[in-house]
Amino acid sequence: MTTLPCPCEPDYGDRTHWAVLPEHAEAKESREEPARSADVFYLAGTMLYGAGPGFFDTFNPEHRVLAVRQARTQASAFAKAGHIFMPHIRQLSMETHFLPEPERLKAGTVPVEDAERAFRHYLTHWNKGRPIILAGHSQGSIILLKLLKRLFGDPNLYRLLVAAYIPGTTVTEKDLQYHANMRLAADAEDTGVIITYNTLSRSGHAALTLRPGALCVNPLNWTNRPDYAPRELHLGMVKFDISGQIHHDIPHATDAWIDPELGALRVGAPEFETAPNSPHSGMGAFFPPGDLHRLDITLFYRNLEENAVRRVQAFVAQRNREGMESERTA
Repeated sequence: MTTLPCPCEPDYGDRTHWAVLPEHAEAKESREEPARSADVFYLAGTMLYGAGPGFFDTFNPEHRVLAVRQARTQASAFAKAGHIFMPHIRQLSMETHFLPEPERLKAGTVPVEDAERAFRHYLTHWNKGRPIILAGHSQGSIILLKLLKRLFGDPNLYRLLVAAYIPGTTVTEKDLQYHANMRLAADAEDTGVIITYNTLSRSGHAALTLRPGALCVNPLNWTNRPDYAPRELHLGMVKFDISGQIHHDIPHATDAWIDPELGALRVGAPEFETAPNSPHSGMGAFFPPGDLHRLDITLFYRNLEENAVRRVQAFVAQRNREGMESERTA
């Protein structure tokens, strides 16, 4: 355990330790299956900064309310594909990521253990064999990558995985070698795969979450090759107001391509060259010029939304074909 003061362990049997739960998960008596065919287990990106190293306290109402905006602006991109399950976890504050490595690694075990307990609670009480999308951003994506390694080597669990959308972290070939079920997406409908990218402007040279050997899937054409994807493939950037409500929906906002040297996702629209990363822009002060980390989901919101639905449909169709084949050979 870390030497940082650590809040009490959350109880995932208590609704207050979930930022989002679907209605059927909260019902005491209903045994009806929900209409949508899949579930989305979502982990938020870093929410705390400005008060030094520490943890998100799932018992603190002021901390819990911070997740409301992420639920509306990030997790909502996957809401058409399935029912959202978004736990509060004792995630790290932004400053904690910059502690000396031994202390940072100790602190980092806390949110991973919380996320695994939340996911196991979800599996035990709510999943009922339904297809699963894993989705997150930034710190949430980092944790989900660890859960993919820890849990999804199990073929019985892996058979439920539609896809893992984990932008805002680095996934390498070494990560994919962890077990046979770690696979990078290659097209728009393959399932049981990982979708990852770190967004840079045309002139950006570095990103806080981009490390050597990074792999990338382009969310405009869903390939992991450096093929150019024109603006016509961009379905919409969604901008939100301060309350988390949509106030602009902008299709064809940018083109995109994979930088083969950095493993980053490049966007060519000139307006993203001036995205603010100044000391006066809050969380943005932590990111180098040209690092569009904070736009990883909002910039590609409609593409993520459409693709998550499409992959669920492909997953269900494949499951139905397999079921029919089993009946014929029985």
